[in-house]
Amino acid sequence: MAMDAPVLIQFYPCFDVIAYCGLAGSPLAKLVVQNSAQPFHAASPDGRLPMLRHGGCLVPQHAIIDYLKKNFTDLDAGLSLDVLAQIKAFGALVDELDVALDVARFDEDEQWLKVTRRALLDVMPWPASYALAFELRRQARHRIATATQLTRASDRLAWARERVQASLTALSARMPTQSASTWLLGTVGPTSLDAAVWGFLAHARGEPRLVDVANDFPSLRAFYQRALERIAKSKFALRGGQNAFVLRNAGPFLSMREGAPLLPPSPLPPAPAPARKEREPIKPPTEEEKEVQGQASEALVFALVVSLLYWGAFVQ
Repeated sequence: MAMDAPVLIQFYPCFDVIAYCGLAGSPLAKLVVQNSAQPFHAASPDGRLPMLRHGGCLVPQHAIIDYLKKNFTDLDAGLSLDVLAQIKAFGALVDELDVALDVARFDEDEQWLKVTRRALLDVMPWPASYALAFELRRQARHRIATATQLTRASDRLAWARERVQASLTALSARMPTQSASTWLLGTVGPTSLDAAVWGFLAHARGEPRLVDVANDFPSLRAFYQRALERIAKSKFALRGGQNAFVLRNAGPFLSMREGAPLLPPSPLPPAPAPARKEREPIKPPTEEEKEVQGQASEALVFALVVSLLYWGAFVQ
């Protein structure tokens, strides 16, 4: 079974799994990425995507990395207990940042209506797309409310940015400074933490509300680029159409068209400001226009007087 290429079925790009396979190299570098036009899948163990299909096994999102470690390549094999403990602690920190991405994409009405919702409707099949988009936002806002306990959208966005800033500050402080070629924890090779952090950065660097925070750490920018160069060497097989948000570039998603190469996500360029039309000055009426207006006013008064006289005669 280990000889079969695993198939990652995804709706949103699953960057942490893609990064893990790319950093692990052969045989995971031959991962098959299959895009779906719907976020839910009846065959998935938890009903949602992404999931991993390998032989007769269907693996839900939360267990994919552990499955790849057990059946293919374990990037954390042979590490000390101290490093493994740090991987677990920082990994849990990165997992919590998924809510920050929810806030940036689904929370504000303007972002939802103008960007996220449109991108989802472009990908999902009509007419179910409207109900599916509504359900995705409902689930995201439930996760946001549970995590933040805040009532105002502006406060929730500030919370998300602060959470990302604090987490990336902790990661940046832990990175070794003596060598530009080392990984996050100073290990000889990449670990599962490198894949998880790269996956989050790939999302955050393309999110307009988070990109400035994600790019605020030179050490993490250098790490991101080094990992990307290694991941891009993988020969992933791409199937299916585009992922959500690819058409409108609403997020940092890979261009997953059939046979497309692995591309680095780029920040969303600022939308050009709409051109403002100068209001023409109001011109004073000409003498001819004044005369016409006067005649129209006299005619209106005459018609009103006649109507009142007629109505008075009718009443009597």
